[in-house]
Amino acid sequence: MTRTRILLALWLTAFLHPAHAQTATVSGEAVDSTPDCYRGTAIFLPDAASYQACVDAAAADALTRKASSNYSARTNSTFTVTYTPPLPPPDVRTWVRIGPEKTSGGVIQSYTLAAPALVRFGVGQKWVEKALPAGRFQCSTSTFGDPAPGLVKACDREEVGPVPPVDPPVVVPPVEPPVVVPPTTGGVPARGEFSAYPSIGPITLQSNAVLRHVRVSGPGNCVSIAPGATNVLIEEVEIGPCGDTSDNSLGVRIGTGARDITIRRTDTHHVSGCLYSDAGVNPVVYDRNRCTSIRGPNDRRQASRGQMVQLNGVRGGAKGSKITCNVSDQTGTDHAVEDHINLYNSAGLPNDRTEVAYNRLRGGHPTSNSGSGIMTGDGSLGGHIWAHHNTIVNVRNVGIGVAGGVDVLVENNRIFMRMPEAQFVNQGIYVWSQGGGTCSGHTVRNNRVNTSSGSFWNGGNCGPVELAGNVYGDTSLTAAIFDEVPAECR
Repeated sequence: MTRTRILLALWLTAFLHPAHAQTATVSGEAVDSTPDCYRGTAIFLPDAASYQACVDAAAADALTRKASSNYSARTNSTFTVTYTPPLPPPDVRTWVRIGPEKTSGGVIQSYTLAAPALVRFGVGQKWVEKALPAGRFQCSTSTFGDPAPGLVKACDREEVGPVPPVDPPVVVPPVEPPVVVPPTTGGVPARGEFSAYPSIGPITLQSNAVLRHVRVSGPGNCVSIAPGATNVLIEEVEIGPCGDTSDNSLGVRIGTGARDITIRRTDTHHVSGCLYSDAGVNPVVYDRNRCTSIRGPNDRRQASRGQMVQLNGVRGGAKGSKITCNVSDQTGTDHAVEDHINLYNSAGLPNDRTEVAYNRLRGGHPTSNSGSGIMTGDGSLGGHIWAHHNTIVNVRNVGIGVAGGVDVLVENNRIFMRMPEAQFVNQGIYVWSQGGGTCSGHTVRNNRVNTSSGSFWNGGNCGPVELAGNVYGDTSLTAAIFDEVPAECR
């Protein structure tokens, strides 16, 4: 299989930087023997001397070809060459963190500006900007208003400076022949949508890798991201089958310390788990993926598998992870899903929670009574998680669990779990510390629940839990809500 058909693109780590190169543009008809500076497109030369050497070589080459017996009348031996010095880089706008809105104890913070500045207040993608004079100001809603109600925010100061240099990427040609990919509902790929792409065996990705437009299957983990790798993108790839029923082979396994990993629009099937990240660093982005036929096994004594997504010890980093707009449909007889989404000993940031949103989850393990749709705060080090607008239908045991940690917000989710389709129903939502660490600061609000058992349970060991606007026993919810695609995912 060739590199162009695999379409595995690696960014160059040693390449002439365009901001420091001389640009030659050429007019005239080019032939195969013409030197690079005469090929009719912009190229980069290291210095003016190299540029002139290329021009001199091209002129000599043109005279040689004109004197030869096979000179073509179509070949133009007169060239017009223009030397263009690089343009100065434009300024870029960046933000420098001043500090958080409040301390961990809830005390509003004030800060001092040495000079007038533009300051923004907010979190994630929700900010408000305000020009402030030099001096003391309060980083709070009283100064700026509230761009993100219910979230812990922060203040940043604007800085304007030159654009930092960026190494140019390798240009990867399209798949040959081109594959026409039809649009899919909600942006999640249809099962088998990528069947026309070429097949490859298991692959390991290093930093700055892009994997797209292939089908990966074989023994062991299908896609491995190397420990410590950064800036990896996987998109529009079919993954599976991976391994067999006797092992724990995964669709994608992210190695220890890897960060800035994005996986989007994949069709993953017949795996022990679709995505597993082991002691990685935020952010991990898992967006608009389809996951079916999760086989597990789930053996808590050895390897706890059986998830669409499990983040195991993923913390730190510059921003929270995102698990959004995915479909995990585990119905039929070829699945053994435990938790569709499990965040074990994993935490977002105090000012940018890990977001679990707009996912559609259906089906449960045929025998296990310990699974869930979404398990947050699991372990003793979890927290700073925002689970919202998820649709959960007939999973086994629990719809959404808050099993420990700090600062977990569960809001605007819909949960339908009724026997016999759900096979075993415990609670729609619970808050109950099971990891032995700190458990506090949790909020459950504006959720709608319809189960054949309990709707909400507070285990009583996580301190005060903020409850507001929840609707329990909502008979307007049916199993059909699974087919409703959120507008945010289309």
